[in-house]
Amino acid sequence: MNEECAGRFRVALPEGWRLSARAHSIYGVAAWTAPTRETSASTQWESRLAAIRLLPPPKGAASSLRSELAFPGSAKAVWYHANPTLPSTLMLEAHRPVGDHVLWLKRTGMEGKEAPAEKLVEKLLSVYAPGTEAGFCIGAGSIRMEGSLSETAQLTMERIAGSGKLELVTQTVTAPDTETFMNLDEERNFARTSGSTLEVSMERERTLAGMSGFEMRVAISLPGEAPQLRYTWHFPGEPGQPGRPKMNLIGRAGVAAQGQLDLAWEAVLASLAAIPLNARP
Repeated sequence: MNEECAGRFRVALPEGWRLSARAHSIYGVAAWTAPTRETSASTQWESRLAAIRLLPPPKGAASSLRSELAFPGSAKAVWYHANPTLPSTLMLEAHRPVGDHVLWLKRTGMEGKEAPAEKLVEKLLSVYAPGTEAGFCIGAGSIRMEGSLSETAQLTMERIAGSGKLELVTQTVTAPDTETFMNLDEERNFARTSGSTLEVSMERERTLAGMSGFEMRVAISLPGEAPQLRYTWHFPGEPGQPGRPKMNLIGRAGVAAQGQLDLAWEAVLASLAAIPLNARP
């Protein structure tokens, strides 16, 4: 099986499943990569500028595009107004070609306070490297610097044929999340008052990648609808620890696809592995 990574972790991509979406943010900066195999780096940048110019400008402004700038390493960036109703709120978007892909960064900033955002984006551009053997994975490469206390990552996989979805979601925390997916009280109350049915096939503690979390597998049937499976594994997270964030693994499918979901679920959970914060010397 192939592997995929997001943030500080990697998992297997089960046979018969495909990567359908991913998102990452570090130090409050959205970060992702895009291949240049079919669309060149320059074409991607020009297309993005064209799309920004089509955004409605704030009242009194001639254009949504405010200014363009450059960073070291052939990186380009632009400040623009993403929301015409909030003229003092700006968006900084940066683009850096790296081998066979492009690194993209996006960060909000306030008018008159652009310098801190530019400094942060320039730093992230400089510490990005292809490959995902260490650091904060954002696709084809990773951000390699000290961990942030504001990191989020999401990876979504779907069955190529038939129903089924698997998600990995992580977020650094200031306090452990001991409520989400830790018991079925809310679901049982909803089922009792709505006429739904809730069948529980598993509730247990389960340790993955050195993290003690809680696993639940249920089938939920809303009135007049076919039952749906929902599998979850939740780790509450440790405060201030980017390598041990709050983590949710979620699997969903129709009951008819239970066999395929079971196989994929076990493959993903068994493969969960942490990515080292720093590369080995």
